[in-house]
Amino acid sequence: MKTEKRYTNPVLPADFSDPDVIRVGGDFYLTASSFNMVPGLPILHSKDLVHWRRLGYALNHLPAVPAPGPRRKEGELDYDRPRPGCGVYAPCIRHHEGCFWIFWGDPDAGIYQVKAENPEGPWSKPHLLLQEPGIIDTSPLWDVTTGRAWLSFAYARSRAGIKDRIDVVEMAWDGTRLIGDRTPVYDLKAHDRYRSDREQPTIEGTKFHMFGREYYILCPAGSVPFGWQTVMRARDPQGPYEIRTVLETGDTNINGPHQGALVDTAEGTWWFLHFQHTGALGRIGWLQPVTWKDGWPVMGIDDDGDGIGNPVHSGELPVESEEGKTFALSLSDDFSGSELGRQWQWPCNPRPEAYRLQDSTLHLFPCPLPSGKLEQCPTVLTQMLVGYHSEAVAEVELMAERPGIRGGLAAMGIHCSDISVEARRLPDGSIQRTLSVRNDGRVMAETDCATAKVYLKLQTRGTLPLPFTEKEGGRITGQFSYSTDGETFTPLGDPVEVHPGRWIGARLGLFCAGEPEGNACMAVSCFRVSTFAKHPPWVSRCARNPRLR
Repeated sequence: MKTEKRYTNPVLPADFSDPDVIRVGGDFYLTASSFNMVPGLPILHSKDLVHWRRLGYALNHLPAVPAPGPRRKEGELDYDRPRPGCGVYAPCIRHHEGCFWIFWGDPDAGIYQVKAENPEGPWSKPHLLLQEPGIIDTSPLWDVTTGRAWLSFAYARSRAGIKDRIDVVEMAWDGTRLIGDRTPVYDLKAHDRYRSDREQPTIEGTKFHMFGREYYILCPAGSVPFGWQTVMRARDPQGPYEIRTVLETGDTNINGPHQGALVDTAEGTWWFLHFQHTGALGRIGWLQPVTWKDGWPVMGIDDDGDGIGNPVHSGELPVESEEGKTFALSLSDDFSGSELGRQWQWPCNPRPEAYRLQDSTLHLFPCPLPSGKLEQCPTVLTQMLVGYHSEAVAEVELMAERPGIRGGLAAMGIHCSDISVEARRLPDGSIQRTLSVRNDGRVMAETDCATAKVYLKLQTRGTLPLPFTEKEGGRITGQFSYSTDGETFTPLGDPVEVHPGRWIGARLGLFCAGEPEGNACMAVSCFRVSTFAKHPPWVSRCARNPRLR
């Protein structure tokens, strides 16, 4: 059998935003931003930095914000309803004194931390180190040479009015509190005071490291879609730091290569796993080789020798692991387990009464939709899109005898579309089930449903324009269809645009909407997801570019 010795980007063609990775022995562990999705703080495991599987989550419940802030009143932000764009921002995972630690900033609350002896859990309850709105992108550093610990962080302009400053503050060794005053280590407003190769606007996403006797802080800068990766280096954790750009787009058409994890293998090679902003698909994961030059990490390929790398399309596998090649992200679900699969998340803290798993069937109970907007429904069960070309099929049965209850399959984002089956009462008093496609809550097409059980399908197609532009983005269109036998499908309505969410990519959703009534529910006996290509369609064009090797 021929052994696969190369990888092709993206290695994670799904929305694992702001990824951070550590190595413990021969194992790699990744976490990422989860914002308002629950459970949050996904934990992924890999043996080679290319093939990943889900282990679970470190956060089962988003803590309520303890104090009023610039966008809310006392007690307003409790995450019992969807709050898109809030929650967990750019977490950092570390292994220290036999424990796994994750720190993150909630821009409406402050700095949190959880820890566990095993990455699969159980994880501790969130501990609030600092209550202060506006702080995001935190990263701890334990300096064993001095016995002191430190924390770096950035600011969210929407809450703090700051977006161009990085601070460092001392932290208690046990990771429970901060000590003393914070020190700015970069501030664009005083750019001339800092040794930087360029101005660094919108600097954030800190990752704090110590290599040898020097301190390093990795920071993306220049905006999410079109920015670059910087590295700060100093002899003292509080600076002064010298700042350099180490990765940028160059002529590769790979927009915004930045914000991620610098990690080594047991064999001593170095790698940078970062995200690329793609619009509707979200922030997908790319892997870059890293070389060191004069004490600076250079990411990707530096053809002109200026110390700034450009992203690569493919390369040699970081680690050859036959076990690792069996790893894959779970997508489909037959609901035969006692718990929901690890691919599923709710848009806010889960409501136990919203669903039940029984007899290999998921029962979703109705939830009122006063506004008619699915994006405001707390009980939509969602999962990420993986790749641009995919197909999701849900085998459902609406178990409701009262009109006004409907359930189905949705494309979730800032604007939602769905295909659903609904109970309607006819003039003779009988109940007729009707299939409809809605876009932003408006009925676009409908037809009668002759059977109790029906198969609902969403087929997605998309591309990432080259070069990427804010206006065009990474467009995805979806076609809804239905079937009574699970084999022959009939399209219903015109194709719809699949929209990203707030800071997240588009998602698949299962829902049941309406006023609760007895045992009325939507029963889902199977959910199948197929991806037609591991990599998006721009790969073939990238491969022809010699800069992308």
